[in-house]
Amino acid sequence: MAAGRISKTSTDAINGSQLYAALEKNTIVNNNNTYNINRLENKMNRENKRLRAGVAGATATAGLPQAYTPGKSMVAAAVGGYRDQSALAVGASRITDNGKVILKLTGNVNTRGDFGGSVGAGYQW
Repeated sequence: MAAGRISKTSTDAINGSQLYAALEKNTIVNNNNTYNINRLENKMNRENKRLRAGVAGATATAGLPQAYTPGKSMVAAAVGGYRDQSALAVGASRITDNGKVILKLTGNVNTRGDFGGSVGAGYQW
């Protein structure tokens, strides 16, 4: 039996080898799509963990106390967490003798191995 014509308008009957060839191409495409979707999901999961770790770092940094007496300095440490991630922050602050300028330096590290930091200065009157 000759192979039938496969097209949008064909009414020919097709044989088993033609059907197998068409299905095999679809299987390959589906397998490639599944592989690509799985890779994308893995990347998204990794990025979500990094983002949550960054939030944990910000939370830890926000928990750092600062010096409040003119002429004094303070070193501090704090921990923070967000969902399944955590971070450690350390900082130092200083208020000038006249109490008008406050300086602050912070750094943090999270469970994903990322580092963050900030430097701030303020003037009060």
